[in-house]
Amino acid sequence: MKKAILAMLFALFLLSAMTVPSMSQDLTVGVSVGDSFTYEGNWFHDVTSGGTTIPNQLVAYQFWNETDSVTRTVIDVADTMITFENEYQFSNGSSGTDIIVEDITNITWVHLCVGANMEPGDTFYYDETYLVDYLTFNSTVMWDYETAAGERETLYHQSTTAAWATVTRQYWFDKETGILVKAQLDAGYDLEDQNSTTGTIVELVDTSVWVIPEFPTGTVMLAVFVAVTVCVGIYRRKKLKRRIG
Repeated sequence: MKKAILAMLFALFLLSAMTVPSMSQDLTVGVSVGDSFTYEGNWFHDVTSGGTTIPNQLVAYQFWNETDSVTRTVIDVADTMITFENEYQFSNGSSGTDIIVEDITNITWVHLCVGANMEPGDTFYYDETYLVDYLTFNSTVMWDYETAAGERETLYHQSTTAAWATVTRQYWFDKETGILVKAQLDAGYDLEDQNSTTGTIVELVDTSVWVIPEFPTGTVMLAVFVAVTVCVGIYRRKKLKRRIG
């Protein structure tokens, strides 16, 4: 009898261990001081009827309504804490800066970076306050930057929650560095007193980490042309000397 009870308890322990998301994995920072990442984004908020409430998960992205791009530069790394200096280029032609500290073990609404080399099934966010369950990576996706940099492996997350608003989230993070590659959030209120839709798309458009020119620039092409011309000239002279000799 005791053996049966022990076996049952052991089985329950194994089951609970399997069902708890992997919050305990050791996380490492994959970016370094001086790394920079430039993003462009879009924002929309359409109200059909009722109030103008914006879901909590999208409030932090509202600045894209008047911003063309943001360049985030790593200015400090301490343990799991990453300090970014953000340079904003606003739609009216002005600019501004601020500082954001991101802890990859305690990510906020705006996901800038996760741990490096995480795997599908790993958890990167949890917040009971706003009815957001564990966010875990669903899979890895190869991301084609359409440049000479080629494809890079990204970690992908997709989920939908329904509370006051129905929110669908999609995130792509570069696997090697943990940096955000793309975020797409769509939300909608379909209530008696409010009907509205809100959404944002933010995408990495440039970075100092894996930038490789697509094609040689005009200066490089000119240098190559000059070098080829000189080589041809030298070859012809040598060939002419041999004939004369």
